[in-house]
Amino acid sequence: MIRILLCEETGKLLGHRILPVNGLRPGYRHVALRSEGNVPLSQPMLFVKIVVKDYVPDAMAAFIDALSNPIAYQSELQKREKQLEALIEDDVELPDATRPEQAHPSAEARRTSVVPVAAAAVAAMTRSTSNGGSLQKSAEAAAAMPTPPPKGQFIFTVSLTDSALVEAVDLDLLRKHPAYEKVASKQEKEVAKVKKKQGRVGQMRRSQTDSMLSLHKDQLKQETTVLSKYCAPLFDTLGALVKERHEQQRRKLNDVLHRQEMELKRQLDERNKAEKKELAKRHRDKQELSRMKREVQQKHINMAVNEIQKLRELHRAKDEELARRQDETQRELARQREEYERRLTDELKQKCDKLEHEFQ
Repeated sequence: MIRILLCEETGKLLGHRILPVNGLRPGYRHVALRSEGNVPLSQPMLFVKIVVKDYVPDAMAAFIDALSNPIAYQSELQKREKQLEALIEDDVELPDATRPEQAHPSAEARRTSVVPVAAAAVAAMTRSTSNGGSLQKSAEAAAAMPTPPPKGQFIFTVSLTDSALVEAVDLDLLRKHPAYEKVASKQEKEVAKVKKKQGRVGQMRRSQTDSMLSLHKDQLKQETTVLSKYCAPLFDTLGALVKERHEQQRRKLNDVLHRQEMELKRQLDERNKAEKKELAKRHRDKQELSRMKREVQQKHINMAVNEIQKLRELHRAKDEELARRQDETQRELARQREEYERRLTDELKQKCDKLEHEFQ
């Protein structure tokens, strides 16, 4: 219900009227006022203009703006695509399922997807209007228009289903990265210096058994110390590369979601325009045409909300899978680090035992 009050500047009530909201009709109307006791007044009357609009949730405001101003939306979409191409050009090559030519089908393909839907709507409306053209049959024709697909399915091609977006990072491939190779090269140089010194020690006289054994053990310990020294930098570098690569995958996943939403909005907008154009051809009554257009617009908004929600659910699942694989990679890296440190200790012990056996 809605209540209209008419008061003086002092606050004295001159008249009021209570009207049901579902009974309001658009256009210019005279509203007769009533007294405090709800008795009709003969003179006081308001001349008002009533405008009926569709309710749009705040979350869908941006989507409705794109529908109302398609030129600005298309310009923003093209700008976004150029930025995305510049971003991913220096990183990983796009998988086949996310290539621009597949994410944005040709104009012919879009017409092919829209025409059958519009034809079904026109056929349903033609059958209804030919049997009488009544308001009830027109409503039935609008109800026969395409309905949103069931949960978990999409009306357009979705690129988020590509498993390549959340593929695991290959540690062996990262070991070929220049940052990792730089640290490994520095390690090898220092190990080579220690081995060179060890070779000089080997040229000493074998008569000095105890001192030679001690020198050899010291050399082995120094070599192990150098290897242990670079254990943390090596694996820290690998960990940073893994984190950077996963951040790139997450940004790419978000960009694919945004591009998919924009493509969905564009295709739904084209479908909505086609349906309204067919309605304008079939209905000559302006009020009936306005009502049918509002129904088509509401169904179009509901379908868009449905599709975007399913896209975001799929994106959330992919993001969770990517985080899970990142955790697995980090655990694998930690396991390899522990194994590396343990292997250094075991090798030192084995080499020392071998030396003692040789100098006995």
